[in-house]
This record gives sequence, structure tokens and C-alpha cells, in this order.
Amino acid sequence: MSKERFTIPPRRFRGETAVVASRLPVELISLLDDLSRKTGRSRNEVIQLCLEYAIDNMEDDSDEAGPDGGQAELDMVRIIVEQVKAKLALLPGDSSREKAALDALLDDLKFSALGKSKKDTRDIDARLLSLANRMAAEADNLVDIHSSEVNGLAEIRIEMQALIQERNIQRKS
Repeated sequence: MSKERFTIPPRRFRGETAVVASRLPVELISLLDDLSRKTGRSRNEVIQLCLEYAIDNMEDDSDEAGPDGGQAELDMVRIIVEQVKAKLALLPGDSSREKAALDALLDDLKFSALGKSKKDTRDIDARLLSLANRMAAEADNLVDIHSSEVNGLAEIRIEMQALIQERNIQRKS
């Protein structure tokens, strides 16, 4: 008889955090506190898990280009690239070349979003987001081990630039 394996899923969101104040009904806070006690998690963790679930399971019109022009993934990529740029400042040694390359990548991302297009590029945007998450994990690893070896970041950046070019070509056609 095989036993079910115990797994701990990785955290979905990494990097910097920000405090968000929200007024909640006292009854809701009480329910959150009850869940917190029952699960052994902090109230903050319970709220974050609830928000993640709500966002993942929200009905939306993502099959059609919405008012944001399908830019949600691209916006997340921009945020992650900015976080990676901030982490590069923490690395020992000189990483100014890679910082400049990331600045250029961010410019490419900004200009890639300009103009309206009838072409749906969500598949490319999702791949860009996946690469951005890999880039953030690589940067976290470099910061953790105090390494100045940014070759992994450079390889991911080059892949991202190729995808941005592909995205721009699709949006123009």
C-alpha cells in the first residue's frame, strides 16, 4: 500500500512586500481569526491565500482582449524585472552591464505594450511571465549565496528579448 506523499508547495509570490490597509467588518475578521487558529497560519497568510484563490477563480473576459488590451501578464513581467534590477544592486562585484541590459529590456517591454492590436499575444505574454519568474528565482538565489555570477540572468534576458520581438511582430501583423 503506497502512502500519499507530503509536499509543501512553493510560495507563489516572492520579493518585496507592501502593507495594504483595509477596513473589514468585525464579523469577517472574527472568521479570519477562527480560520487562522484552526489552520495554524497567521491571519495575514489566511487573507493572502483567500485573495490568491479569489483571483485564480475569478470570472473574467480573458478570452477577449479586455480594457487593458490583455496586458496583465506583461504588467507582472515589468514588476518582476524591476524587482530583479533592485536585487542586482545587492550583489557583490560589478553587475552594471546586466543592470543596463535589464533597463533596455524594460524599455522594450514598455514599448511592446504601445498601440492597439487585433492579435492576441497572451501565449507569448504568459511565456514572458514564466521567464520573469525564473529570472526572479535566479536573482534570489544569487542574493542568497552572495554570488556575482549573472550569466543565468543574462541567458533568461536574451530569451525574453526574443519573445518580445516575436510579440511585436505578431502585434504588427
